[in-house]
Amino acid sequence: PVAAAAGLAAFEIYEREGLLTRASGPIGKYWEDALHSLRDIPHLIDIRNYGLLGAITFAPDPEKYPTGVGVPVHNKCFENGLLCRAVADNMVMSPPLTISEREVDLFIDRLRQSIAEVLG
Repeated sequence: PVAAAAGLAAFEIYEREGLLTRASGPIGKYWEDALHSLRDIPHLIDIRNYGLLGAITFAPDPEKYPTGVGVPVHNKCFENGLLCRAVADNMVMSPPLTISEREVDLFIDRLRQSIAEVLG
C-alpha cells in the first residue's frame, strides 16, 4: 500500500507539472534541434530522436575500436559529467523530463567535447 501510494503521488506530480507532455512540446523540439546540430561531426553517420530520447551512431572503426566507438565516447562523457548509454557504435541519451534549454545546451556542448576528445 505504501509503495502504491508513492507511485500514485508521483503520477499526480507528473500530471500536475505537465512532465509527461514536455517531450512533445517546445523542449522536445529544442532537444531535437540541438541534437541534430551535431551533424557536422564527420564520425557521425546517423542522429535520431523521439521526444527527449536521442541516439547517435558513429562510423564503425573495428581496427581501432573492436567493441565499438560508443564505449570510449561513453567513458569520456562520464568523465565530463554526462550520463549516456553506449551500445556498440551508438550512444543513447535520455535526459530528464525536467531539463531546461540551458541544460540541453550544456549537455550538447559536453557531448561534442567528449566526441572530439576521443575521435579528434
